[in-house]
Amino acid sequence: SSLTGLSPNTTYYVRAYATNANGTSYGTQYSVVQPYDTLPTFMYNGHTYKVAPDPGPSMTWSTANTYCNGLELYGYSDWRLPTQNELYQMYVDRNSIGGFDYLTYWTSVTSCNGTFPYGFIYFSGSNAGTYNCANASSTCHVRPIRQVN
Repeated sequence: SSLTGLSPNTTYYVRAYATNANGTSYGTQYSVVQPYDTLPTFMYNGHTYKVAPDPGPSMTWSTANTYCNGLELYGYSDWRLPTQNELYQMYVDRNSIGGFDYLTYWTSVTSCNGTFPYGFIYFSGSNAGTYNCANASSTCHVRPIRQVN
């Protein structure tokens, strides 16, 4: 049997069971943690990047940046928001990376234009794959990355 859709750095507990006329009997409990090596990767500009899962609710750019810069996952603390070009490559590779369930994702851009400083990319809808700008109170989702090589 295989398990899919597990979040990295999360411990799951599994055990077999059987039920019949005499009741239910349980097997040995095992713990399972998704290994770092199974995190999705993408290539950009000759480098390989690991992609962490979306942490959950949408957030402002400032909150997203703080989250990524403070993320400690699998013993690594060099996670960050992707650049505009890195995030676009993630958009191109979105099917193999997986987990892009929301409309918009933040880039690390802080000078998008004079009125709306923060950059994001649409991952679905009629604007899918396009870059846009947002203000400080806007919210998007985030996929932290770290460069492997």
